[in-house]
Amino acid sequence: MQDEPLLTFCVAAELLGDVGRAGGALHPSTLTRWTRRGVRQPDGSYRKLKATRVGGKWVTTRTWLNDFLAPPTDSAAAPEPRSPAERRRNVDAAMKQLEAIGA
Repeated sequence: MQDEPLLTFCVAAELLGDVGRAGGALHPSTLTRWTRRGVRQPDGSYRKLKATRVGGKWVTTRTWLNDFLAPPTDSAAAPEPRSPAERRRNVDAAMKQLEAIGA
């Protein structure tokens, strides 16, 4: 492991300050959720906070926290959302394909 100190999720949440809903404090369980489930990215993948367990408690480091909070480094931009009309055209085309194969 690294030489920097380990931070419990309570301490890490305090370091982040008032970035929770409505400008409130971030709850430590949010960091647990970021570690276990991750945060969905525009491309559909999930980005997780790196953490480990020490003595039954989740801990992370400032570096891992900064890496998680930094913007993704891949240059692939999120696709533009389709307009309702475009979605409808795609659904109609898919329905025609299904009818053509007898499904």
